[in-house]
Amino acid sequence: MTNIILEIEQRNDDNNAYLKDNAQAVLKMANKLFAPKMGDNALGTDDYREWLFKKDKAFAEYMYDEMGKPNKKGISKPIMGQHKKNIFGGIKTIATDNEGFLEWANQSDIGNEVSSLAKVTASINKYAKSLEPKTETQNASDETGENETGENETIAKPPIEQVAQELLKRFTPDECIKLSEMLYDMACENASDEAIEKVA
Repeated sequence: MTNIILEIEQRNDDNNAYLKDNAQAVLKMANKLFAPKMGDNALGTDDYREWLFKKDKAFAEYMYDEMGKPNKKGISKPIMGQHKKNIFGGIKTIATDNEGFLEWANQSDIGNEVSSLAKVTASINKYAKSLEPKTETQNASDETGENETGENETIAKPPIEQVAQELLKRFTPDECIKLSEMLYDMACENASDEAIEKVA
């Protein structure tokens, strides 16, 4: 009887080894793919998509795996689904932190379960955090404060959906997408593995 779980995990191990063994080639490709998004003349969402389809159509078709909502003219454009956004986030992390990626790939046991670039950002951040000196956990929490009598009181957080709607009112769709990418990169440093898995 074939053990399908064993096959899956062995393939995961093989892919992880392939990723780390070919770190230099991965780095070179990530730098090439992300270069148009860097510098003063960085391409926006639409221009980058057009550039990628011209440079590497097969990869572009793989990454842009969903269709966005129709615009005012009724035209829908290809967009990245959540998993592909995470892959692109990995490309960005590698391209903007070459040294950190190579250290992670060549020196760290952290990330031995990583078999896709979708998981690279969280794993590199975890590795970087492991190098930091240990500090005592602060007693103060960001979710509590003191009222006029000096007693601690819990500050209610608005629903996430409400926050998202408010941001959409204040920023353009392109700005919101950029903000979501920034939040993801920043949050991965301290987010739990379970939370990261849900959007991978």
